Amino acid sequence: MTDSYILPDEAAAILRVSPSTLSNWRSRGDGPQYAVIGGRIHYTERGIHEFVRESTERGNSLRSFNCPIKQAMEHIRWHSKQEQIKFVYFIQTVDGKFLKIGVGSGKVEYRLASLQTGCPLKLEAILTVPGAQRLERDLQQLFADERLVGEWFEYSERLKLLVSMILKRQARQ
Repeated sequence: MTDSYILPDEAAAILRVSPSTLSNWRSRGDGPQYAVIGGRIHYTERGIHEFVRESTERGNSLRSFNCPIKQAMEHIRWHSKQEQIKFVYFIQTVDGKFLKIGVGSGKVEYRLASLQTGCPLKLEAILTVPGAQRLERDLQQLFADERLVGEWFEYSERLKLLVSMILKRQARQ
């Protein structure tokens, strides 16, 4: 395999995605590695093949699994290995009706205090897992049917099952 440079249109054709998908991936920090040379974006064949290999190993997308809970657990496992500085938090209203899935760094207590000032309901942090924006986005997409507004979700039985499974796994570790 050579290390010749490939322009975004060619890379998109190889990956069978649109050039705008590649652009979106770049803006999110996803997708194959690229370089900016002379103001233009370039990929390498090796970088594209490496991206495909890594994507295949980790399932690339939540859609590659059959069960939503399994999807979430697989993503949390993978992201736990990749992201150690940021965390995805789960904050619920104490009445158990609503759940916020967000991303933060530092201490979850600071984020909780910040959210509490604008929320009329009492909040509590119930869970954090290592991860960053990609994991947060994946989880939010996975539970899109429960989304109320922004990062707030109806605390459904599916979400309760996910939280329960993560807490059990964390207790074993």
